[in-house]
Amino acid sequence: MNIYIDLEFSALSESAEAISLGAVAENGAEFYVEFDPPPASCSDFVAGHVLPLLQGGVFLCLRQEFSSRLETWLRQFGGPIQLVADSSWDWYVLRRALGGVGGQTTDVLPIGRTCVTLVTAIPPTGAVGDVYETARLQCFLRDPRQHHALVDARALRAAELSRANTQTDDVITRL
Repeated sequence: MNIYIDLEFSALSESAEAISLGAVAENGAEFYVEFDPPPASCSDFVAGHVLPLLQGGVFLCLRQEFSSRLETWLRQFGGPIQLVADSSWDWYVLRRALGGVGGQTTDVLPIGRTCVTLVTAIPPTGAVGDVYETARLQCFLRDPRQHHALVDARALRAAELSRANTQTDDVITRL
């Protein structure tokens, strides 16, 4: 099962802290959390483009509960799970949010008793790339909250599924 994820985080730096995580499975199941407490400081970009999109309420997740909540959601899928993101920054911040588990070089990450494989989607080029980008942009036309983790994960899923429908090559590469 491929699960498409996106994280929003405090800054592009080694001290990056997770702000929110969105995940959308191939079958459309969704998971979204916002980390509580929020990071102490954020870049100007994050303050202006990410923080205003946060929803709070039922989506708040204490940092120490994140691993358990994510594992509980992932268990519904059973067998092999691949988490697919479009940036290695997502993997770096996810590992930090999980307490540094799994090391920084492996593509297998334990989340509680569930192991997932981390893969990075590389956008295609040419005609398939055009279909990919169109699918991604259509998501943002339906929901213009780009830089909201769940909306971005939905866009990645749509783009990857469009690629799968137009190309048979192996299109996702391991870290």
